[in-house]
Amino acid sequence: MTLAEFKDLISSPNTLIPRIYTEYHNTCFDWKAFKEYNPKYHKVNSSVERPNKQIQVPDPSDPEGKRLMPHTVKKNRLPLPIQQLLVSRATAFTTGGKLTYKAKPDGEKEQKLYDKILEIFRENKMNWKNTEIVRAMYSETECAEIWYRKESEVAGVYEWRSRICKPSDGYDLIPVFDENGDLMAFGLGYKTKIAKEETQHLDIYTTTEIRRHKKTNGREWELVIVSEKLEATALAYGKIPVIYYNLNTTLWEIVQPLIERLEFLLSNFADTNDYSGSPILFASGDIDGWSSKGEAGKVIQGKNGATIEYITPDNATESIELEKKMLVEFIFTGCQTPNISFEAMKELGDVSGAALKRMMFDAHLKAKDLQDGKYGLGVQRRCNFLTSAIPKVESEYKGGERLEITPEFGYFQIDDELERIENAQKANGGLPVVDHKTSIQMAGLTDDADGTLDLINKQKQPDEIIDIVE
Repeated sequence: MTLAEFKDLISSPNTLIPRIYTEYHNTCFDWKAFKEYNPKYHKVNSSVERPNKQIQVPDPSDPEGKRLMPHTVKKNRLPLPIQQLLVSRATAFTTGGKLTYKAKPDGEKEQKLYDKILEIFRENKMNWKNTEIVRAMYSETECAEIWYRKESEVAGVYEWRSRICKPSDGYDLIPVFDENGDLMAFGLGYKTKIAKEETQHLDIYTTTEIRRHKKTNGREWELVIVSEKLEATALAYGKIPVIYYNLNTTLWEIVQPLIERLEFLLSNFADTNDYSGSPILFASGDIDGWSSKGEAGKVIQGKNGATIEYITPDNATESIELEKKMLVEFIFTGCQTPNISFEAMKELGDVSGAALKRMMFDAHLKAKDLQDGKYGLGVQRRCNFLTSAIPKVESEYKGGERLEITPEFGYFQIDDELERIENAQKANGGLPVVDHKTSIQMAGLTDDADGTLDLINKQKQPDEIIDIVE
């Protein structure tokens, strides 16, 4: 849709909204991903994909036991939450490191705006919301971060707030791009239901306003009038207050067939165990008598060449175990996610911190792809939006618009503190690298390092007291 077309249709919701939804349905969130993410909806649970077994059993109403009747044997269905596990670990590697916002404020105005933005991030708990955003990108392929101002409990004082909207929460996220690929509007769709009346809503955000529309029980779209004089809620930010994050595919799409194979393999194995997991005794010939349950010195008597033996499968479990192991390995490798389960880590033994970092290298590469890609771009847009919008609506920050804030991402990693200290000491010739007070703080056994140091000094002889120069 071109910008000119959008402007022409903005006042005709029954023409504009179907046009928007037509484009949206070509690229919107695929509920197939939601079903793959939730084990409840996996194919292995489907009676179509994995039908139950039909067998014939003796009819209990036939005293001679000759008549057979159909019987349904339910198959085992063992869905695995592997998609959730992959997303959880990939999200930790992407957001587990420290995110800092770097800037070089030029003058008091820019410094004041920089401090204000950092305060907004703290108040909105953006570190936690960043995790929610990345998890949604990996699992749902998209989410939106919407910014707004609201009046606080103190009259006349406004607060900046943000909320995260995701398809799994019932939202339609509809970015509307112009002929140049630039975002010219954003649609937020959702539904409400009162009694038996269901209403479909679509809020359209532009650089200048929010136009709210609704359609009740299949009727035509209508604009929700704000007041007698206003059709829409005016925005003074100068930018669309929405940050849209999206990926083309889910994290696990490339290994989905392997996950399904593993689930069916384990379910089939469970079915086999139901039949042959317990010992099966096969007898041939004439058996005179069986020993009783729990009888000591058990003896089974037979004649006329009678034989008896246990039936066990030949090497069947070895091939199944090999395939399971290979599937698990390829699933994690294909997603660039380390298998850090207890069993896998136990086999590593005592490895150094440097070795662990090298082992996590592939996961860090994947995290960097997202940090340098659409997630990092979204965080940068967040900074740019606030830098531009705050001075437009709060006069005390005017003059700081030229402030440039750059997000810098860290990586999740396990620090080997002892190894790090030993390397530092080797570099400086074996000299101490921290003072006594700092070492007390590092130990984390007390919240009052100064008081602990005083107690330690009181227990020493006068010539052993350590004097700390602040």
